[in-house]
Amino acid sequence: MKTALLALIFFCFCPYLARGEPARADTPSVPDISGWIVVSVSRIEIRLSDDAVAYLGLDVKYQNPANLREFVRVISRHLPLVLSKKYPKNQRLFREVAAASSAQKEERDRLNELSAKTDPFLYVQWRIQKDARTEKDAQGRDVSIWFRPFDGNWLPVIKNEKVKIEFLSENVGNGKTHNILVGRKYQVGGSYHILKLDRFDLVRLASEEDR
Repeated sequence: MKTALLALIFFCFCPYLARGEPARADTPSVPDISGWIVVSVSRIEIRLSDDAVAYLGLDVKYQNPANLREFVRVISRHLPLVLSKKYPKNQRLFREVAAASSAQKEERDRLNELSAKTDPFLYVQWRIQKDARTEKDAQGRDVSIWFRPFDGNWLPVIKNEKVKIEFLSENVGNGKTHNILVGRKYQVGGSYHILKLDRFDLVRLASEEDR
């Protein structure tokens, strides 16, 4: 049922995302991908427990319809949202199924609202080229990156640099050792952007798990 829920969430977002993400007024040099083809959509999420998931942003891959060998990946943040999923123990009970369906609709609506207010902080542009050695298509070496650090403005375009992604953890045990994943750190060169949950939410979740 979890798989079906996530599939339904992505399906609901695709019409919005397919319009493309226009260049922002404060980032005049980023690629204008309005009208580009949405190749893939994934949520930036953190699994907090068996029943709780935190959503932090979107990771979307676009393809240029005028040049199908050109792609742009856009990573955006939105306000963190923690959802605790309680699934019905008996699928045959109408009341339990109806309650779960209502909760799923509420979750989709909340996620839709956040998806409409994403804030891009990373663009990665590349082209597919034929490898001279293998004669197969592969990502070209020439990669352009536009990056906005967490506490600053957009940097000038960066060429052929790697984007490092690090998972962050934190101890929320209130005197005991209880480390959980809390976010992700995106780093380009010496600059970084952190997506992280609020500590209040983390402590609340840890307290609920200990009950």
